[in-house]
Amino acid sequence: MGKRDTYSVHYKGTKVMDRYRGDEIIGEQYHVIKYNQIDMESGLYTVTLSEIANLCDCPAGQKPTCRHRELVETFIKKKYVDRNDVRYNFDKKEFTIFESVNKNGEDAE
Repeated sequence: MGKRDTYSVHYKGTKVMDRYRGDEIIGEQYHVIKYNQIDMESGLYTVTLSEIANLCDCPAGQKPTCRHRELVETFIKKKYVDRNDVRYNFDKKEFTIFESVNKNGEDAE
């Protein structure tokens, strides 16, 4: 992977931040993909946002809200859904955009 505009993966000592990406599946369903400190996928959650119900298949999915539902709303608001080149740090509330990857996840020329 090439040069990218990024931040330190260490925060408050040795704590490592997870990062997330949001993809639309169909209609009101989304995948939230979790990445570890070396940008490898480490989790996948399915989120449904609708007027009838907001659901997530994560361990906190039975609660009124969870970070994954908040993440989908954040990705929609910023128009970063289906962007392979974008990661969101939930703890720091900031986006990272990879410079070497285009919108479709292919290496930029």
